[in-house]
Amino acid sequence: MTSTYQIIHVQHQHALFSTERMKRSDKPDGVWLYQIRHSDEGFEPATIEESVMVNHYGSLLTKEPLSLNAEGYLKINDHNWKESDTWQSLDAFLA
Repeated sequence: MTSTYQIIHVQHQHALFSTERMKRSDKPDGVWLYQIRHSDEGFEPATIEESVMVNHYGSLLTKEPLSLNAEGYLKINDHNWKESDTWQSLDAFLA
């Protein structure tokens, strides 16, 4: 797995983002793993889901579960997704 991750603010919590496709088997205990799908119209993040097979944009680690809709995804918009220029290690995130 990546040694440092970009910090993303999603649903009022800090999360770690990587362009890698992380596997559930590699996920450390105590975090939730989500996959991000990019839009069909370009390479912008579109939805956060538990699993993405096509149009994979990246992976997201959170300390708390996200609120997904009944269809199992969260549509990304300016109100629930803020990218930062800050990077952090997984160890620092979990501390």
